Amino acid sequence: MKFEIGKPEHGWVSIMLVHNETEILFESSDVPNNPISELITAIELTLSGRNASVWWHLEPAGYYFNFKTEGSELKFEILYSLNSNEPEAQSVLVVRGGLHELLIPFWRALRKFETYNHEELHWPSTDFSSLAELK
Repeated sequence: MKFEIGKPEHGWVSIMLVHNETEILFESSDVPNNPISELITAIELTLSGRNASVWWHLEPAGYYFNFKTEGSELKFEILYSLNSNEPEAQSVLVVRGGLHELLIPFWRALRKFETYNHEELHWPSTDFSSLAELK
């Protein structure tokens, strides 16, 4: 799996996820939530055996990245909703695999995003300190 976060610009960031023949590309907003912060939290929760979700708001549509631990495995599912209503969202991708194997692409993308040193005009302040501790 390949996951990339683009350089933020005026509250928007490009997202690319590729798995096998599936390619998902979109631009996500930092309003009303910060999905980058949510992704950091999701990785931490997932590594501690808890389920987590990240909402990528497209104004008005939305993607939901759901992480569900199943023993030593991870079920990663992407849902899409035309109106950002999660109960109405439709599954567009499900990937199962090793916990670390599936989380590493997200961790690497977040570490790269951290290096952009963007101004708050472009994306809200995000605490990346816990990423360095994750091994």
